[in-house]
Amino acid sequence: MTRVEVLGFPGFGSLTRERPDSLEASIASSVEVLPDNEIILRAITLRRLKKMSLGDSLIAATALEYGVPLVTRNDSDFKHIVGLVIINPFATST
Repeated sequence: MTRVEVLGFPGFGSLTRERPDSLEASIASSVEVLPDNEIILRAITLRRLKKMSLGDSLIAATALEYGVPLVTRNDSDFKHIVGLVIINPFATST
């Protein structure tokens, strides 16, 4: 899911040559395959609480289930989820 979310966006091809390689390397070094039953149940609950895409619900459910922050540029789609820690690496610091 992480690879699809990060590498599958429409503007990926327009990134500078170094950026895709950097993103791929970062994902390869930090992503592990996790079991999914509890994630699926949590994703179902999230979708029942508020309309959200299947992908977003699975991503949020995975972060919640494993107690890890969700790193995304699209934080507005997740800010309503109680207990979810969101890190937007593109946000400007104030």
